[in-house]
Amino acid sequence: MKRTIYLSYLLAAIALLAWALVIYAGFAIDSTALGEAQTIAAQQQQSDQAGYQDRIHSLAAQTTLQRLQLGTLTSTDVVTIVTLLETTGKSVGAKVSTALPEGGSVTLPGGGVLQPIAFVVDASGSFSSLMHALALYETLPIPSQVEQVDLEYVTTTPGASAGSWHLTAHVRVLTSADISS
Repeated sequence: MKRTIYLSYLLAAIALLAWALVIYAGFAIDSTALGEAQTIAAQQQQSDQAGYQDRIHSLAAQTTLQRLQLGTLTSTDVVTIVTLLETTGKSVGAKVSTALPEGGSVTLPGGGVLQPIAFVVDASGSFSSLMHALALYETLPIPSQVEQVDLEYVTTTPGASAGSWHLTAHVRVLTSADISS
C-alpha cells in the first residue's frame, strides 16, 4: 500500500510537470507569434515608407517644369503688378488706389516667401466696359484672384453725359518678390 501511495504521488508530480511544460510551450509559442507579428508590421511599415518616398521623388521629378514656371510667375515685382492692373483696365481708366500686403505668407522650398498682396482697383465707365475689364482681371497671367467687386451706378451730374458706373475691385495677387516698404 505504501508503494501505491508513492506511485500515485509520482504520477501526480509527472502530471503537474507535464501541465507546466504545456503551459510553458503555449507561452513560448505566443511570444514567438507576437515577435513574428511585430517583425511583419515593421517590414510593412518600411515598405510603405519606401513606397511613399518613391512617390514623392517621382512627383518632384515630374513637376520640375511646373515648379520653374510657378517660380517665374510668382517672382513679379509690385511695380510690374500695378502696371499690369492699370494697363488691363486702361480702356475704363482703371487706377490702383491701394496695395497692402496681407497675412498668410508661405515659405517656399529654397528659401523664398510667397506673399499675398491686396490691390484695390477703381474704374469708371459704362457697365459693359467695366464687365469687360473685370473679366480681364479674372484672367491675369499671374497668380491672382478677384476677391470682391463693388459696382455703383453714378447718376448724371450737371455737365456730364449719361449716367455711368463706378467699379471697385479687390484683387489678391501672390508674389515672391521682395515687398519691403
